[in-house]
Amino acid sequence: MPHQGQSSALVKSKGSK
Repeated sequence: MPHQGQSSALVKSKGSK
């Protein structure tokens, strides 16, 4: 599991931050 590659995409998709 990458730390920022996928996380950033997921966070942007969710719109949490």
